[in-house]
Amino acid sequence: MLAILMPVVILVLRPRRADECDPPDSDVAESLVAASPAEAEPFRLASILCSVRFISISVPFALGLTAQVGFFTHQMAFLSPTIGTVAAGCSVSLTTFAAVVGRIVVSFIVDRYDRRMITALNFIVQMLGMAVLAMAATPMLLYLGCVVRAWKR
Repeated sequence: MLAILMPVVILVLRPRRADECDPPDSDVAESLVAASPAEAEPFRLASILCSVRFISISVPFALGLTAQVGFFTHQMAFLSPTIGTVAAGCSVSLTTFAAVVGRIVVSFIVDRYDRRMITALNFIVQMLGMAVLAMAATPMLLYLGCVVRAWKR
């Protein structure tokens, strides 16, 4: 990671220019345009942590991350009795590949649509993958469940 990530960080990342900013959400943009810089509220961590916008994003992602870690932790133990150790190892590789492809695909469309809707759909797809895994009786359905479960942002 250090051999690849650090050179990429050094070569690609740069300080933000004064006139550069991320595109804001549409409802936030309207409130920012209405307020002048002198009227802008100063940054307060406590107000951010208590805001509904922050909580409505962070709680679902925390739950989703907990489910993701739990799934990967138990994936080998869950699949090995049904499809064998070698096939379970292949399913872990397949799951990782599907996760990478899913993230790449979502990264191309996330800026065109509502981020909260994309995230909600992402969580629904993950739930469907877990449902397939819970009800699967054949190796092909187990592989399908692993791929669908991993297809996320």
